[in-house]
Amino acid sequence: MPLEGDRLTRFRSGDGRVLADVYRQHVAGVASFLRRGFSYGSRNRILRFRGYAQPFELDNALQETFARAFRPSARQAYDGLRPYRSYLLAIARNVVLDELRRGQPTTVDELDDCADVAASLSAEERLLRGELRRLWADFVERLDAHEAAYFLARFGEQRSRREAGLAGGLTPMQTRTLERKLRARFLEFLQAHGYLESYGGETAGGLLRAV
Repeated sequence: MPLEGDRLTRFRSGDGRVLADVYRQHVAGVASFLRRGFSYGSRNRILRFRGYAQPFELDNALQETFARAFRPSARQAYDGLRPYRSYLLAIARNVVLDELRRGQPTTVDELDDCADVAASLSAEERLLRGELRRLWADFVERLDAHEAAYFLARFGEQRSRREAGLAGGLTPMQTRTLERKLRARFLEFLQAHGYLESYGGETAGGLLRAV
């Protein structure tokens, strides 16, 4: 749920009791997110962070997430409209990505086609699929952290709409709205690159499942 009213005002002012309450309310969820891992786009590739397995790494990332979230600038930047959990997980995601940029390659896998599926495709189909994956990754990089997290959970990890929404702390209505918006933007993105024609006029949903 969002932080609202007097609680939001006190949160933004740095009220210690409110900050402690927010920490207690969300620390378990953030820890679960950091253990579970997530997918993300980077340089036209779709990668997956496998999650922290070592307790000290998890604890460092967890404390850094809340340290960033409770900075004055971050408290003021929270709009009080979307669930605070979503805002917090976006910060946690950025903490991890900053760590990965400093070099922890063993925690990352590249998401690619299964060998048996790839072997069954013609050269033209493999070329089309490769181009689609490149465009898909490029599209993800243009999303904000909140949108990218949902898009990758829903279509990269093939979670149900409900599961992807719950992972981002979204209500069913927010989930439907966000997915409708992302599907429309993805379709427009593909059309702008002239890709739908080469895929026989398939819908955005079909293209998302074909990645």
